[in-house]
Amino acid sequence: MFRSRRANQLALLLFLLVLVGTGYWYTVRDPVWAKLNLGIDLQGGVEAVLEAKEPPADEFDRAVFDQAMDQAVRIISNRVDALGVAEPIIQRAGANRIVVVLPGLKQQDEAVALIGRTALLEIMDEENAFKAMAGEPATAAITGAELRRADYMLDPRTGEPIVTMEFQPAVHDRLRDFTRANVGQRIYFLLDRQPERWAVVQEEIANGEAVMRPYDDIFQAQATALLLNSGALPLELTRPAIIRVSPTLGRDSLERSAVAAAVAAGLVGLYMLAFYRFAGLVADLMLGLYALITLGLLAGLNATLTLPGIAGLILSLGMAVDANVITFERIKEELRNGKTIRASIDAGFSQALRTIMDANVTTLIAAAVLFYVGQRAIKGFAVTLGLGILVSLFTAVVVTRFVLRAAARAGLARNSRLFFGA
Repeated sequence: MFRSRRANQLALLLFLLVLVGTGYWYTVRDPVWAKLNLGIDLQGGVEAVLEAKEPPADEFDRAVFDQAMDQAVRIISNRVDALGVAEPIIQRAGANRIVVVLPGLKQQDEAVALIGRTALLEIMDEENAFKAMAGEPATAAITGAELRRADYMLDPRTGEPIVTMEFQPAVHDRLRDFTRANVGQRIYFLLDRQPERWAVVQEEIANGEAVMRPYDDIFQAQATALLLNSGALPLELTRPAIIRVSPTLGRDSLERSAVAAAVAAGLVGLYMLAFYRFAGLVADLMLGLYALITLGLLAGLNATLTLPGIAGLILSLGMAVDANVITFERIKEELRNGKTIRASIDAGFSQALRTIMDANVTTLIAAAVLFYVGQRAIKGFAVTLGLGILVSLFTAVVVTRFVLRAAARAGLARNSRLFFGA
């Protein structure tokens, strides 16, 4: 009996130390909320409208044009994904416009310029390159359509940023003949008929691989490789409108939401402490653990937090408290029936579990439906609500039960009024 009590006391002490240490680390030393991606409604960003030039009326085919617009949306989406933008919006607007919303980019102008470039790669000799740059008809030896893949790296020998290109096997012979005929001469790499790089051919290229160098930094090389890999846009796009979304409104909303959440959590914590005493203190600690786990999972999943998402978190916080209230009331009923504290804890959790599961499963089903049929903002609400419910089940049922049972076995639960307010 004594050994069991000492073991439970040590288990409680160890759990408390881990909880306090984790809380200190992820709230003071390395705040978990700083790792969260914020949506455009919270941090601002840029909204660009790209407009495609329609061909002359005598050459216009609506079906072909619509197919080219859909392809342009896919290519732009690939470019934005490669930029690492969280929660972008890329969609068609009308017959010939594409709306691109990018939240939180520091280099917004560069990003918009990158995603809207046609990115037509052409490799030419010096004569044809000068003609192309002057707007005259010119013939390319190799085009970007024949590119297999491009990559960026630092040259192992010189350390300078370079872009490596591997061409499709079908054009290896053509590339070999072209470089053999231009040994000692300049060849030009043109993007959208503008010089990207030029190089003096040292020897023929027989393996279908070429290198563009040098670049000012690795980020410039990365942007070029991204353009080449995503393919050329099938249409020429212009930017008639760029709207910068100010983060002021979002920051104000975020601060108000944070204050509201803090006030709500504080009031809930006081209520639990006043009505359930020691058990209420345990529930308050579990709410803190719930918040850390939920925010950590959102950061680990690289999720984007929006205002609807914050609403989902606050709602799931309330449901976590609700699970504790149901359990504690069932425990108090068992205490009134004359059972011991340890027996009441076991019976209370067992009897409350079905009610808690029923309530939370129905909410999870609703969250799944919202995620399946909802738009982006609704999806964010559904994700945070569903994730919060799962975490609250873990903290309110598993961890809270462990702590209360350990406290009872450690001899800390001799007075039921101090332990449960019963």
